[in-house]
Amino acid sequence: MYPPNLAFNVTDGQVPYGATPGFNPADPALQSAGGFRSNSGSNVSGTGQSDGPEETRDRIGAVAINLSRSFDSPFFSAVKFGGRYSDRQKTHHSSRWGLCAGTGSTTYTIPYDINSQACPAGTGVVSLANAGLQSFTVPQFTAPPLVYGNFDSLRALLYPNDAAPAGSEMLLVHTTVKEKSYEGFVRLDFKSSILDMPLTGGLGVRSRSRQDGKLRIPVHGQHYIHAHFGHE
Repeated sequence: MYPPNLAFNVTDGQVPYGATPGFNPADPALQSAGGFRSNSGSNVSGTGQSDGPEETRDRIGAVAINLSRSFDSPFFSAVKFGGRYSDRQKTHHSSRWGLCAGTGSTTYTIPYDINSQACPAGTGVVSLANAGLQSFTVPQFTAPPLVYGNFDSLRALLYPNDAAPAGSEMLLVHTTVKEKSYEGFVRLDFKSSILDMPLTGGLGVRSRSRQDGKLRIPVHGQHYIHAHFGHE
């Protein structure tokens, strides 16, 4: 909404002033949505945009076992041993698509190509004159009136269908990481005395045999970059 005239003064040392003489840019009867507007990343002009849903899932499963055997021995009292196995997978997915006034979500004529979006039939300029908007002014200084509206109500009016369309996934930010680890330990407990003072303790070793990881990054369509890593 562009007013025909704008008067303002932002000189240092005084309260800023701005006005649109004879014109209320926040008049609810003048408000609308849709129509031409530069929209970076899409060939659909005048659209809104939905960033998301962006989802990260982290799943981990593990199992451990600990066993012990006691001895009736003057020095060694018990042997303890066990192991642990864990399996972890972490995924990250994100989507992005345009929202067209009067209809909703764009369609992707080429899956995963953000520049191939098209608005459904019936898209156009939507009047907000009866959308419950309110005009208000800010106290303490002079400024053009502002407009207020309930976002949830406006969204349902402007974008009746805002579901994620097929092909809207952003494959370059989709990742999958897989990781497995194996551990084992054995320990000997002992008991003795030095100068009539009791002495107890244990001697053991813990080992992690190997840890493997796999990173999968999609690039185009169903093509992926795979990276493997691990250490002993």
